[in-house]
Amino acid sequence: MLPGLLLLPVHRAARRLPRVVRGARPEARRVLDDVGVPADLLRPLRVPQEVRVVALLPDEHEMRGGHVVGDEGTALRGTRERVGLHTEPPAVVVLVVSPAVLVELELEIAEGRGAAPKLRFHGGHNSRVDEVHRDVALVLSGGGINGVLLELGFLKRLREAPLWDRVGWVYGTSAGALSGTMAALDRLDDFEEFVFALQPTDVFRPRRVWQFPGGLHDYTLPATIAERLGGDLELGSALMSSPIELVVFATDVSIHESVESSRSYELAYSSRSAAPETMGRAILASAAVSGLVLPMSIDGVIATDGGWVRNFPLDHAYRNPEVAAIAAFRYVASYPPTDLAFLERMRERLERFRAVPPVRTLLAELKLAEERVERGEPAHYGELVVRLMRVAVARNTVLEEQLAEDRETSVAELQRLREDVISTALSAAPRRHRERLRAELDEIFASARFPFRHDRHVPMLIVRATSGDDGLDPTFRGEEPWPDVRKQALIERGYRLAQAGLDSTPELVEPIASRRA
Repeated sequence: MLPGLLLLPVHRAARRLPRVVRGARPEARRVLDDVGVPADLLRPLRVPQEVRVVALLPDEHEMRGGHVVGDEGTALRGTRERVGLHTEPPAVVVLVVSPAVLVELELEIAEGRGAAPKLRFHGGHNSRVDEVHRDVALVLSGGGINGVLLELGFLKRLREAPLWDRVGWVYGTSAGALSGTMAALDRLDDFEEFVFALQPTDVFRPRRVWQFPGGLHDYTLPATIAERLGGDLELGSALMSSPIELVVFATDVSIHESVESSRSYELAYSSRSAAPETMGRAILASAAVSGLVLPMSIDGVIATDGGWVRNFPLDHAYRNPEVAAIAAFRYVASYPPTDLAFLERMRERLERFRAVPPVRTLLAELKLAEERVERGEPAHYGELVVRLMRVAVARNTVLEEQLAEDRETSVAELQRLREDVISTALSAAPRRHRERLRAELDEIFASARFPFRHDRHVPMLIVRATSGDDGLDPTFRGEEPWPDVRKQALIERGYRLAQAGLDSTPELVEPIASRRA
């Protein structure tokens, strides 16, 4: 840490700042990796706010007149008259401007120690910033509580990799929407604290039988997030100013009077275009598991769990022309078999009331349910619906990944075909015609229309994970607490799988490393 570092919270509007600060160009991307500024100073700037960097108070010998401390006007006049663009300032102020609070980080140079460390400036203004080229997208699937914990481990490992600073987009559904929010805000440490404190009733609280028309559970996650991480508006506002764009997906279950054959029932919300409060609600709607709770209303649209239509939003990342590499996590769900012991216990309890005709009928139905379970069939109609839900989510997830693989194979084969055709044609053509022939063939291949970008290969890392023996109950049927030791095991599992994925996909990092060099 440089000597004399001050951290001063200033509660005042940006328009009341000194003119030299107001005149500085806002930097959309945070300040990074300058040899003159240590990493522990830059760490606070990871908050997703507006960053401005200004050089203040030039050396007195560079100015025509004297200088009074606090008189920024004098500093400005002197700067216009005598101080050049590359003059070394004795102090640098980094300003993080947010709607609620201004945090000022000042590097004061002690008297007698000379000017500030050498800083590189952009031509045309006095802000010092290393431009970060963001070309990596993260994709996070749904997966309930087990998916959240595995994704946290996955993200923690990626944050330690060189590609993290190049992440420009996060695409997430359901559990991935929540994990993606904290990744886009670079609040993984807060998120880890949040999940360790999380218990089943903090997410979905079981309802009484007579309340079932309103859903099997109360959706308590919104209140839990608002209390521990931030409300809709707070999170949405932070996402809007983050250098990383978050896109989350939900399912449209509104009643549509008109019939449209092209309607996909997919809702996509981007932190770049959605209003802050809308974005905050969209994250929660994406995670509203349809089998447990009723959907949410977002600006008049009825939205629920995005897993129905886009559980693994890989295609959206691929179709982004600015994305050059993708790191994705896909949760592979496993479900426990029907609890036959539960049916047996219920039947035993009702046996004492066998004389009551309705109870006798119910006992017969329970016996039939037990027999169906033994044959591997759904115990009752409700379980059939649940199985169909799992099939729908798993199916669109598998198709999403298969589409990406087929697309990459097509790009590679098309490139090979192009090279073979051009090579064969040129070798058969007279030498004097080859240059023109190459240009014509290149134009033919370039103008060919395909439903995918055929002019680029997008390196992809896809980590697939199950919860294994450490999985927590994803059904929220029990009231047993989620043990910390199993949460930790799932986080570490996600971390290890991410490490293995990075080791086996060097091309994901190599283009980034060469571009940075």
